[in-house]
Amino acid sequence: MELAPDISPPSLSAELERVAKRFQDGPVQLAELAAVLGAHGSYAFLAVLALPFLSPVPLLGLATPAGMVVVVIGLQIALGRPPHLPATLATKVLPPRFLPRLLQGASRLLRWVERVLHPRWGWVCDHLARPAVNGLLLAVAGLLLLLPIPVPLSNALPAAAILLLSVAALMRDGFAFLAGCLALLVAAGFLAAVVFLGWGLLDWLSQ
Repeated sequence: MELAPDISPPSLSAELERVAKRFQDGPVQLAELAAVLGAHGSYAFLAVLALPFLSPVPLLGLATPAGMVVVVIGLQIALGRPPHLPATLATKVLPPRFLPRLLQGASRLLRWVERVLHPRWGWVCDHLARPAVNGLLLAVAGLLLLLPIPVPLSNALPAAAILLLSVAALMRDGFAFLAGCLALLVAAGFLAAVVFLGWGLLDWLSQ
């Protein structure tokens, strides 16, 4: 009996290595990155987009446009529409040599993720992690990411939620989806506390 050929798609980590080589020189627009990751869908694009913001130090100049991209794509996922970036976001240019470094780092991280995460807890994916729910959660995480709050972890916590929710959808991992929901709750609570304390401090200084 002849075995059927293996037609499984390449892993996302391998795909990122290929894309990094393609964009070794010169600046890259967000639309170009989205196009080459299209085979893996919007979730792959959002996972890659979240990676630079996992650092404790906030990247305020980049977090606002990145957060806007996450909000737009998250809402499109929730509404069941094909991903499409508005022209003002699609033409945003990433600095030269930034993207290859980002993708190479992302590839190493995702190789580990692909070993640890796997399809499980299917009931979570079928009943909770539906596109309408996951897209809405991603849009909320994007809103938190774009807030210009210059304190440590203000970018990292929403970015962790975006990464977990995106990878959970890619790999149908219900555990990772619940971890992403928890990260989103922690991010919302942390930023709410920062805003509340900051407002109180300003009120006290004005007296």
